[in-house]
Amino acid sequence: MKRNYLSISIVVAVIGIAFIMLPERFEMHIAPELVTVWEGMTTAGTPFYGFSFNPGPKTIDDGMNPYVSVWSTEAVTLNTTFTIREEEGTLFVLNITDNPSMLPLPGEGVFDLEIEGNVLEETGVEVQAGIYFLRPQQPEYFTYYLYMYFGYGMTVIGVLASLIFYIRTRQSSEEIRV
Repeated sequence: MKRNYLSISIVVAVIGIAFIMLPERFEMHIAPELVTVWEGMTTAGTPFYGFSFNPGPKTIDDGMNPYVSVWSTEAVTLNTTFTIREEEGTLFVLNITDNPSMLPLPGEGVFDLEIEGNVLEETGVEVQAGIYFLRPQQPEYFTYYLYMYFGYGMTVIGVLASLIFYIRTRQSSEEIRV
């Protein structure tokens, strides 16, 4: 008794086609974008090797989370004093001795910022300052067909097997007629 594998090979071909069309969706997170609110540069020179920045009043919206950074490209130590004022008065004064000096700004509102300091090594260097925040980016979505080539293989095998079994069944039915 011969078995009929035609139906099985057709099922394999149909499952292969299903694998070809089976999508996978991937979410790709993108690094936040660095946004510059303000930048400035000055030369710390004689007599006190001091520097000063006054970017003026800045409006901070909710969710921005900005920060102030003061740095020099030279290998020096900066003694930096940050003074942040609101409309009601001085919010706080903070002294940071480092290179670079970074200070997160308070929450939403309008702030007036003053940056002063000096170079501890008493050398004339360029000092830069900036106010930045990171803007989050929306993730991107990609559709990828992971099992596509596996499906192609199954479909080809199923179709070839179906063809072979169909030809054999036809030949055997012709032999029976003769």
